[in-house]
Formats: sequence, C-alpha cells, structure tokens
Amino acid sequence: MYEHFTFVLYGSFRFMIDDCVTKDVQIVTAVDSIHFTSDLLHSCIPLGDCSMLLDAFTPHGHILCRTMRGIFDQQEEGGGILRLFFA
Repeated sequence: MYEHFTFVLYGSFRFMIDDCVTKDVQIVTAVDSIHFTSDLLHSCIPLGDCSMLLDAFTPHGHILCRTMRGIFDQQEEGGGILRLFFA
C-alpha cells in the first residue's frame, strides 16, 4: 500500500481516475491538490503550457517509489512533473 499526493504548482491538469467500478475525470488547477490510495488507477495530462505539479509518495520503500526516485519529467509542452518520496 502507498499514498500518492499531488499538488498543482502552475496551470492545470486533467486527472483520469478508475476505481475498477467507476471512472471519473477531475480538473485540478494551481494551488489545489488531489490524493490517491494505491487501489486507484490514475493518470493525468497537462491542460496548457507551463503546467507543473509536485508528486509525493509514501512510504518510501514502496516498489513504485524505488523505480521512480528523483525523476523530473520535462514535457514538450513546457509542463513538468517533480516527484518526491518520503519515508
């Protein structure tokens, strides 16, 4: 089990969420946040240039965290994803 917290720093993102029963779409804008537990499938796309979010995962030892530690993805549209991991 892990927890995933996302904070939108700039711009906005469309989050697609699937709990294996229903599917949901949420728009999250600057200074808003969203939380996911490990049982929710989710993804997001930036909705404009210079959109940036901050991802935080806990616990630190989770397999997802071990494979993604310290990644900064700069997207062609100018958006980015900064991922931090906490114990």
